[in-house]
Amino acid sequence: MNVELSTEFSMENESPVTSWDQTVRPYVQLENWKGFFNFKNLLPENSGDVSKKYHWVMTAYFILRHFLQTEVITTGSLTLNVHFVGVETEIQYIHTFNELLNLFPSFKFQLSFIGPNMQHNSSITDNAQTTKILDTNGKIEVKFIYQLYHDIVGIDKPDLVIGFNAGISAYPSWKTTILHLKKNKIPSYFSEYCWRCYYTTRNVLHGHLRGVHVSNGLPNNFRCPTQIRDDCTKITQYRNNIVFKLLFHHPE
Repeated sequence: MNVELSTEFSMENESPVTSWDQTVRPYVQLENWKGFFNFKNLLPENSGDVSKKYHWVMTAYFILRHFLQTEVITTGSLTLNVHFVGVETEIQYIHTFNELLNLFPSFKFQLSFIGPNMQHNSSITDNAQTTKILDTNGKIEVKFIYQLYHDIVGIDKPDLVIGFNAGISAYPSWKTTILHLKKNKIPSYFSEYCWRCYYTTRNVLHGHLRGVHVSNGLPNNFRCPTQIRDDCTKITQYRNNIVFKLLFHHPE
């Protein structure tokens, strides 16, 4: 049986089906860094340093907007449970994730940062699962877990999973993680450094993981502005440059 899967991934059509009060917009609508700087009343001369620090949380914002436009929210608490997988250097900018409260004022957040190679932050206990509250009102709860995602026992199922700069084709452990995501039907979004990385990931997943497909890639308007030059390929890259969603086909 031939199954045709839509690979569309777009921010253009907003049709959220959710349980929030429809008289209150669930998020602040920003389209690019210029809009964010205006929203924060930041001076242009400070924009470079700010975007280098905030591109992690703003990429999460970019993905969460798409998620809220396309997924059905069935819980009445308006708490978003997000698991960040394959976490490494982004943990150093954990304080910037407080910005989610300004961008999504209708929501509370439960954020889990997960990965065995997570760089250490002074607030994280070594090789342990640690929980802390990011804001004084308790609207963001954060967990740090030093394990591969598929090795964790007893973790709650999230609303979605996000993996920054995943390099799915380069790390064999992603295969088991992605099969775990597929089995549990978890909406999963990832970013890559460049179009070449994206196409390599797509080809690897299509060729080696049955029932796993990749959406069309979407240029991230909130990528890090700093160029990274690959000495081998001579390709210019950016952190969180291309965003895509994994599409899972479950045969009947």
